[in-house]
Amino acid sequence: MRLSQVDPDEWNQLAAYVDTVLLPVYRIRFPDKRLDVEEAKRINRVAAKVEAELQGRLLLTSPIPYTTEQTDVWHRYLEEVVHDLAASPFPHVVILAPAEWNWTAFTMEPGVLRVNISADEEVETAVNRVIDQIVSMWQTSKRYDSTDEGK
Repeated sequence: MRLSQVDPDEWNQLAAYVDTVLLPVYRIRFPDKRLDVEEAKRINRVAAKVEAELQGRLLLTSPIPYTTEQTDVWHRYLEEVVHDLAASPFPHVVILAPAEWNWTAFTMEPGVLRVNISADEEVETAVNRVIDQIVSMWQTSKRYDSTDEGK
């Protein structure tokens, strides 16, 4: 399900089944007023296809684009967003980012999966890889145990 299309009445009925938030992140550039958004298109295509395959259990948020060259400012902002999502009632958070990202600058929370998407990788291959990683995360998660439901 896509956050931008969620009906509040429908959400009340489905919220109990949605345990994963998918957050696309990418850089946009405007060198000499030319639009450089290939990275954005690729990340958004992968995110949309993953959401379609895992619909009902995954909530696709609006993407977070960035333009800054000052990565420390950007990293602090994204860490706050991820921290807030990880503290939310969603046991799993998935961040899709470009392959060039260096995650060592981030302090990641438990239940957060970081997935890089390469510009050279076919979209369908990337989608299958992301889905496999999410399903694996669900199967191995200690943060959420379905046997604890209703207690």
